[in-house]
Amino acid sequence: MRADHPDAPASALDPVRIGRFLRELHDALASFVPPPDAMWFDGLPGPGGNIVIHQDIAPSNLVVTDDGRLVAIDWDAAAPGSRLWDLAHAVHAFAPLHGAGFDVVTSAIRMRDLVDGYGLTAAERERLIPLLGLRSERMYEYLDSMRATGQSPWIEPVGHGRGHRVGA
Repeated sequence: MRADHPDAPASALDPVRIGRFLRELHDALASFVPPPDAMWFDGLPGPGGNIVIHQDIAPSNLVVTDDGRLVAIDWDAAAPGSRLWDLAHAVHAFAPLHGAGFDVVTSAIRMRDLVDGYGLTAAERERLIPLLGLRSERMYEYLDSMRATGQSPWIEPVGHGRGHRVGA
C-alpha cells in the first residue's frame, strides 16, 4: 500500500526513515550506468549532478511492502541530478514546507530529522538550503508551463490555488 494510505504504518512516513531510505536509494543509484540513448524528464532542471535521481520522492510515490520495506514508484520524472536536488524535493514533501496546517516548528524538526537520517554533513546542509527555494521556483515554472499549454494533469491543481507564487 502507499505510504500515505490511512492504513499504512505510522513509521512509513517517519522522516528519519525517509532520510535513510533516500540515502540507500542514492547509494544504489550511484552505480547505475544508463544506456546512452536514455531519455530523461527535463521539467525540473537541477543544478547539475552525477547520478540518476527520482525527483519526486513523496508520500504518494512510496509503497510499503508486506514486510515493511519502502519501495519508490512513479519514476516518470527521473533524470540525472544530484543527491541534494532529490533531497530538496523530499524535504518539501515530508517536512512539509507548505500546505494546510503548515507549522514552521514542526516542519523544521521534521526537516532536521530527514537530513539526519540521510546523514548530511554540516557543509551539505548549508548547500541544501538554497536548493529548497530553487526547487520551489522550478516547480512553479513547470506547473505554469503545463497550465499555459493546457497539458493535464496540471490544470486542475493550479485552478485550485496550487502552484501560485506568494508575494510575486
